[in-house]
Amino acid sequence: MGQVSPWTWAKQGQTVTVIYEPGYIGEGRLTDAAGNAVEAFHDFAVTNNTGLDKTATPPAAPVAPTVTGRSTSSVDVGWSAPADNGSAITGYDLRYFLGGSDPASNDDWVGANHSGTATSTTLFCLAGDSAYRIQVRAVNAAGAGAWSASGSGSTLLLSAALPGGTTEAVSFSVEGDSRARIDVPSSDDVYHVLYYQPDRAVPTTEYAVAIHMGANAGVTLTEPLRTGAAGAYRVATFKREVPGDADCDGTDDLAELARALKTQRAPLNGAAPFDPVHGAVAIPDMETFRELSFLGNDAELGHLQGMEHVKLYVEFDGETPVKVYFINSNTYPWHSYFF
Repeated sequence: MGQVSPWTWAKQGQTVTVIYEPGYIGEGRLTDAAGNAVEAFHDFAVTNNTGLDKTATPPAAPVAPTVTGRSTSSVDVGWSAPADNGSAITGYDLRYFLGGSDPASNDDWVGANHSGTATSTTLFCLAGDSAYRIQVRAVNAAGAGAWSASGSGSTLLLSAALPGGTTEAVSFSVEGDSRARIDVPSSDDVYHVLYYQPDRAVPTTEYAVAIHMGANAGVTLTEPLRTGAAGAYRVATFKREVPGDADCDGTDDLAELARALKTQRAPLNGAAPFDPVHGAVAIPDMETFRELSFLGNDAELGHLQGMEHVKLYVEFDGETPVKVYFINSNTYPWHSYFF
């Protein structure tokens, strides 16, 4: 019906309906003919058609979060909900910085993923035995509030026995199938992650290659891809009650291992899920394979001519966890199109 004029007359007892154009925002007051406020009514606010209440403001800044070391590569973070300032809090943003004091530039903060209104989370894939500064802010319909003061805490010592500490191998061997085998002491309440260091001169350059559940009798960890020298491997041991995230994809190790047992999906893949029209980070069943596969007789396909296939791409820069992508071979007939 269009935007109402600034003044609308009505008789006592008459209902007044205000209809407004999208985007109109304002305030209203009911008065008598002399301009005196009508005491039976109150001031009211008009919102736009998205339901955004313009009388609300972004939430107040939370107090500094608490930061507690969880493992050699993770910390637990908790905070209290601040005042919502008239509109319910819908989520929180987190950011962190490696160091004992706040960075000089806001550009040096690193954003952390957090969804929902929970007031605690765990940050994974951090540097071992290192101090971190962490801030949080609340979000409501009016926008994001101010950042909190920094909370500070450190990941645990790499030399600590648990969780995530290095476990000394009892023996190292290479069997007839050319796979390296590392025997380590264990127990039923832990699990182990086998790390490989391609360059032993740079000990921070390592990536997880296998996950094994612990056992009181000890376990034998197997390198599934290659055989390196005895000193190229490290075994990290974690309590099952505080699992880590070895491939830094935001899902803890035990959740991925449980999923792997059901779907045959490799539990160590640092790639985040993405839209199936472009591909997938796992092929758990034949249905998924058929969705991603391509079958053609083009001579340029070479050895794949006449074969139903799914192309894949392995990304590894020597520092971050290995990422494996199975490419939708209908959308991207050649690898180079996917990059």
